[in-house]
Amino acid sequence: MPRRKKASKRRSPRYKSLYTMGVAYGNLSILTHGILGTSPYGAIMAGADTYDTSGAMTTGSESVSLGDILQNPSQAFSAMNANISASAASMMIQSITFNAGARIFRKVMSKPFREANKVIRPLGLGVQL
Repeated sequence: MPRRKKASKRRSPRYKSLYTMGVAYGNLSILTHGILGTSPYGAIMAGADTYDTSGAMTTGSESVSLGDILQNPSQAFSAMNANISASAASMMIQSITFNAGARIFRKVMSKPFREANKVIRPLGLGVQL
């Protein structure tokens, strides 16, 4: 009986998909807006809010940035908890409709994406739509 061939190793994709990165950023935006009250960029780049002597936020208490978390973690996490409880249903509905729309959009745009990828691939950028 002949030996079985060894299964080939699974490779990572050769191209990064701009479409999937866009959908991932859209989902990240929904979550950060619901939890932190700001965009993903604002969560990282926004300055820390100011705190008074009692430790309470004095400006923008509904939005939390990375600086807020580092400066006063307990206050920031309580604000995040309040944001989550206030917007959990909204985040769920937005996420479901966004992802359903993204799937439909991808199916509708498959032929134009394929044609664009034929132009993009020879450029050797390592991306596709």
